[in-house]
Amino acid sequence: MKLKDFKNHIESFDNGTVFKNRISNPFSWRGSPDEVAFSIIQEPMTKEDILVIIKRAYSRVFLGYKGGSYRYEDYTNIHFEKEGSRNYSEGLYAAEMISKLENSDLSYNAELLKKQEKLVMLAFSL
Repeated sequence: MKLKDFKNHIESFDNGTVFKNRISNPFSWRGSPDEVAFSIIQEPMTKEDILVIIKRAYSRVFLGYKGGSYRYEDYTNIHFEKEGSRNYSEGLYAAEMISKLENSDLSYNAELLKKQEKLVMLAFSL
């Protein structure tokens, strides 16, 4: 999923919408620092507050784990990972969060991109 797709999904809801989940501040993804990551936190957050956080991904410079500085744009890939993780999960975090949100068994069959999209649809819907 691209950063623009995530932003557009959240923008598609009415102003004042309160989601059951929030996102962390953006951070450089450990798997590839030129890509952005967020954590899903199971606490309520408004549409407007989520958009403020997403916009931070566009407006700040992020440092990669092994150095380098990165800026994120519309077509930057996004990932969902545990914030502050020393490792990247290659989609395991997304699969675990989907399982929590669906109250179902873990499924490893979906492609990584599909996991990210499914996680956004489950975490940020009414």
